[in-house]
Amino acid sequence: MLVAVAVFTLIAGAGYTALDQGLDISARLEQERRFWRQLESAVGLLERDLARAVDIRPRTPAGHAPGFLGYFNGDQNSRHEVLRFSTRAPARERAAVASPFERVVWRIDEGQLRRAIWPRVDAPYGAHGDEHIILSDVERFRARYLAPGGRWLRRWEAGEDNNGDGLPVGLEISFRVAGYGEFTRIFHVGPAR
Repeated sequence: MLVAVAVFTLIAGAGYTALDQGLDISARLEQERRFWRQLESAVGLLERDLARAVDIRPRTPAGHAPGFLGYFNGDQNSRHEVLRFSTRAPARERAAVASPFERVVWRIDEGQLRRAIWPRVDAPYGAHGDEHIILSDVERFRARYLAPGGRWLRRWEAGEDNNGDGLPVGLEISFRVAGYGEFTRIFHVGPAR
């Protein structure tokens, strides 16, 4: 009887350990799935924004600002814009808003890739857009802009070394996410040319 209880205790202990390990693996897999869904969503949203990009220059108190502004880098300790551009509002939203165009900003803020959107190209001075965290734990973010002549530029602003074109032809982003490594993606910008 004592031997049977000892054997039962060993089997129950082994079963509990296996169950605990299975639950740990399940939790880690769910965390991985959540990251990959978030990454896919972030890249898809940026791709949709860039496909709808238009060369419309917003009015500011100082005159007109460039329709598309792009900067090279950002890291987890920085807090600045990477992209600022105008887009066509999605078709489902056009009837509900005052303008068929929006202003979009993608920025890095202490390791978070954020997206802000204004329902008009001419955002009121000092107004803050509707902002959301798109991706967390971003350690580094780099962007390059493809000019119509085929040259890659580290910065984009209409009239600066890009033949005065308002939109780049393409955009390459490269970013590193803590614990997941480096990702690089190339996007077409604006309507098909």
